[in-house]
Amino acid sequence: MEGKGQYRAYKSVKTNKGAPGVDEMTIEAALTWWREHNHKLVERIRRGKYTPSPVRRVEIPKPDGEVRKLGIPTDIDRTIQQAMTQQLTPIYEPRFSENSVGYRLGRGAKDVIQKIKKYAEQGYTQAVILDLSKYFDTLNHTTLLNLLRKEIKDERVIQMIKNYLKSGVMENGGKFSSGGQYFSAFRECVSK
Repeated sequence: MEGKGQYRAYKSVKTNKGAPGVDEMTIEAALTWWREHNHKLVERIRRGKYTPSPVRRVEIPKPDGEVRKLGIPTDIDRTIQQAMTQQLTPIYEPRFSENSVGYRLGRGAKDVIQKIKKYAEQGYTQAVILDLSKYFDTLNHTTLLNLLRKEIKDERVIQMIKNYLKSGVMENGGKFSSGGQYFSAFRECVSK
């Protein structure tokens, strides 16, 4: 969470041009905040005292009339998550199946289409379409964290991931669910 890693994480978040989270802070404002409070934030993370903000719930209409619920983290949390991703990807990326493309850098729908075409050319005539609807909502966090512990020996990292999994959701401009906190992480960091 320091130096070049922080900068790379911030640049990645800025490039994504995501919407603000519950704190309504833009990525530009987050950079100003980050410069002023970086040392306190990093120290809180090191001590295991950082509490992520809840995500802001956004509903995106789907073609079938239903909605897809997305959680929008604050840019501070998004940057911290990106820094963690930069550290964890080299550990876990080699373990994923070549056929897995979801949420993987440089992979997407075009890769799936190419694989389907390749299999069709090899004579395969049937395909199974699988959509794990709301799978993340049903994921057993204890099992996930225990799997992560096999490679991650720093329990603070495990605890940070656990905190993100339980950070909660702000819906309708103010309702919290899923064990969310009633304060924004950056305010908490500054006040201590």
